[in-house]
This record gives sequence, structure tokens and C-alpha cells, in this order.
Amino acid sequence: MRGLKPFLLYKIIEQAETQQGWLDDNAANRLAVSKAESPDQWLLIRAQMLSEQAHFTSTLNAVRSTAVAANLLIWGICAVVGFLAGLSVLGSVNTPVNVLWVVLSLLGVPTLTLLIWVLAMLTGKRSSPHGGVLGRTVQKLLRRFTHAPHVELFWQAWHQTTSASGAQRWLFSMLTHGFWLLALSFSVLSMAIAFSVKHYVFLWETTWLNPQTFVQVASFLSAMPTHLNLTMPDASLIAQSGNTAVDGVEARTLWARWIIAVILVWGVLPRLLLFVLSAIRWYQTTAYLKPQTADTYAQACLTRLARVQARLEPEGSPGLPDTWRATAQPIDLTQTTADTVLLGIELPALPNWVNTPDAQGTHTFNTSSVCNWVSLGIIDDLASREAALHALMLRPPNKLLIICDAMQTPDRGTLRLIDNLQKFARHNHVLLMQGTQGTHADVWRKSLHKMGLSTIYALDQDATRWLNATP
Repeated sequence: MRGLKPFLLYKIIEQAETQQGWLDDNAANRLAVSKAESPDQWLLIRAQMLSEQAHFTSTLNAVRSTAVAANLLIWGICAVVGFLAGLSVLGSVNTPVNVLWVVLSLLGVPTLTLLIWVLAMLTGKRSSPHGGVLGRTVQKLLRRFTHAPHVELFWQAWHQTTSASGAQRWLFSMLTHGFWLLALSFSVLSMAIAFSVKHYVFLWETTWLNPQTFVQVASFLSAMPTHLNLTMPDASLIAQSGNTAVDGVEARTLWARWIIAVILVWGVLPRLLLFVLSAIRWYQTTAYLKPQTADTYAQACLTRLARVQARLEPEGSPGLPDTWRATAQPIDLTQTTADTVLLGIELPALPNWVNTPDAQGTHTFNTSSVCNWVSLGIIDDLASREAALHALMLRPPNKLLIICDAMQTPDRGTLRLIDNLQKFARHNHVLLMQGTQGTHADVWRKSLHKMGLSTIYALDQDATRWLNATP
């Protein structure tokens, strides 16, 4: 797991936990420890799980979609503006085209912005902690168009990630070069279409410049296209076109070709090269981002993850295997095609219709011989709890039936466990054993309703009918 998105989710979780305190990370820590081996991967997987749990991932996708849509809109505007600019500088066919004015109009502003970009890259001015005016503007736009919560968290995480790695300047470079590349390309396209269907004549004009000056400028601009084997106007044609248009087929063709070639070589080509360079540098600065495990926040997270890892490993000392405390066997739901799971919480025994685990209490899955569902057994201690949660994390089911004893009072620990379990399945129902006569059945129903569990069975046949039903 590497790249910008996993690291960005890590920074978002870092911002959230730094400002608001630790999130409920028990399930995320278990999955991170079970799936990854290196500390930096622990942190990234933990952040991914917490982001999904806190709905940060969906919000990030919404923000990303909005940004993509905004860029597509800007690209479309650039294409339209560029196309119209190419037509406007040519003017009417009744008026000769001033080639000097065309070149200055189409290349003046792009060249100026290119020089500003070079100066900014050379000076390397450090951005403000929150992005300055641009950062505040982006946050306002995100709030307006995405209605996403925690916009500040997302912007701070993105700004810190991209500015620290140097990726931010290359992203903005890629976008600006892309905008100018598209605008200039459509300007060339519109002029090429106009030259194909309309009759233009060309000249250059000046009031106080020495005519020889333009001859030298035109010859300089023609040097690069000439090296590309493009036929350009010679010095004599350039001199003849001063203040008076030469209405000859060859002259018109050479001047039209000259305008197109100059815009391509001095406008489109530099932007294309810089766009590719910026895209490569953007990829290089974001492809291998990973958390700095030495910083304070990462160390605190790794401490919590290390505690989880210690609980998942067998306890005892080497050389005395007989005295080790028995731990739950690993449960692997990926080895079955069943998409429906049931389990019990602190029950004397599962109902008779459940194909229960073996007599030794090993909490492995057992597939019903009649129906396509799986039993995870009974959760009655820490080991069985960890094993069941681990199995559900590896392969979340479509339907989960949680069986509880209505004769017992639902304590906070049990309700918290049920809340963790229901996060893994799409559909969650509860069966209350002895629910028709249990003195605490109403207390169970009220507590479960508050957690969003509205379907609560009191009869076994109702539960089995739901288990056997086609999703």
C-alpha cells in the first residue's frame, strides 16, 4: 500500500486524532496487525480502516470528484477561449492580417506567465502553514459545492502532504501548463480551419520601429521551425510584406504556415514539455509517500498497535508449551462460499439447529449441510472475540445473525461488541433466545433499537427463515 491516497488518509486521521482525540480503533488495529508486517504499513492500513469507519473515505472521494469536475470545466473553458482567440486575432477577411500582432496577441500573456512560473520555481518560496489565500479560497469552494464535513481536516492534510514533499508546486505546474497547452492548441486548430476555408492576406506594420528590426525578429522566430524542416518566409518576402500585403498563393501559404509554426514551436511545444515534466515530478513525489514512524503521533499509534499484536500472539515462555494458555484457532471465512454468518454471545450453548463447533470448543467455522451459512460459534472470552472479529474483517458477510440470551442483562461491553460486529455486515439481525419469556427482552430491544438494529427475532423459525432466504 503506497501512493498519495493511502498517505492522505493517514494524514487526515492524524489531524482528526490530534485535534479530537483517539478514534475507536480496536477493529482497525487488529486488521492492521494481521495484514501488514512493517510499521509504516500498520499505520496506513489502520488509517484506511478508520477512514472508512468515520466516512472520511467517501467524503474524500466526493471532494476528489468535485476537483476533477472543476478541472474538466476549466479545461473546457480554456479550449473554447483558445479557439475563439485564434479566430479573433485573424479578424475579418476584408482586412489584412498583421502577423506581428497575431504572434504578440497569442504568445504575449503565455510567455509572461511562463516567466513568472520560472521565477517562482527558482525562488522556491515556502507556502504558509494553511495555504494562505489560496487555502482559504479552496476551503470555501469545497464547503459550497461538496457540502462535505471536516473540510479543514481534508485541506490541512492535503496541504501538509503536498507541500512537505514538494508535490504541490508540481501539481499546480501541471495544471497551469495543461490549461495553456489546451488553449494554445485550440488557437492553432481554429486558425488552421480558418486558413483552410477563408482567403487571408498577410503583412506587418510599424509606426516608429526600423523595418529591419521586424525582419530580424521574424528571422529569429523562423529559426527553430526551419530546423524542423518547415519552409518559412525568406528575408525578401518579409521585407516585401511590410505595410503592404503580398497577395500571392505562395506568400499567403508561407505566412499562414509561419504563424502556425511559430505558435506551435514557441507556445505549444514548451508547454507540452513542461506539462510532461511536471506530471513526471508529481508522480515521483507522490508515488512513494509513507509515514515517518519516528514522529510523536506515529510512535503513539505504533504503541497501541504493538499492544494488539501482543494480544494476538500465544502467551507463555519458550520451552514450556504445555503451560501455554489455549488460544482460539484462526477462522478463515475465505475458504467458504457462504455469505451468511451467525454467532452467539455468552450463551450456554447455541440452538440445536446450528451446526456447532467441535466439542473441544475450537472456534472454527462450520458450514450448514442444508443451508449456505456459517457458524462462528460462541464469543465468551477475549480469544474467541478476537478470532471472530478477525474472521469478519477478512471477509465481511452479507448477512449476520447475532444470537443473544434474553435472560441476561445487556451490559455496555456486550452492546459495544454487537456494535463492532454489525459494522462488518450489510444486513444485521438479532435472535433473542428465550426472548418470549426472558425478563430482560424489552431492555434488549430498546438497547438494540438505539444502535440501529430494528429486526429482532424471538423465535428460532423466524431467524432460520431469514438465514435461508435469498439475499
